[in-house]
Amino acid sequence: MPTILLIDDEPVIQKLVTADLVSRGYDVVVAKDGEQALASASQELPDLVLLDVKIPKICGWDILAAIKANQELRHTQVLIMTGAILPGDEEKARNMGALGCLAKPFTPRELLAEIKKALGEGN
Repeated sequence: MPTILLIDDEPVIQKLVTADLVSRGYDVVVAKDGEQALASASQELPDLVLLDVKIPKICGWDILAAIKANQELRHTQVLIMTGAILPGDEEKARNMGALGCLAKPFTPRELLAEIKKALGEGN
């Protein structure tokens, strides 16, 4: 199954998203800050990154830029998920190479639909 790197500093989000995705057969790696995120991305080479913008140490936008600048990771799908989508964030995310933005709170169904779309999986 595909590997998903979940980058989020909220323990509740980490637990809920991980439990749901693992139950569906995905491999999930969790990073709680920007430094962990970049190290995990380079080590795991995930198929998809679920990226919160507001995380400690390195902001999500800088992580997205680093992923897209890395030759081994530049084709990795990235979905921004954040509680504070500002005007222009969706366009900024797409221009930087992300699939788009998913606003928190989201339902497991909404997240799964975005993951399936990102990974090219059928319903």
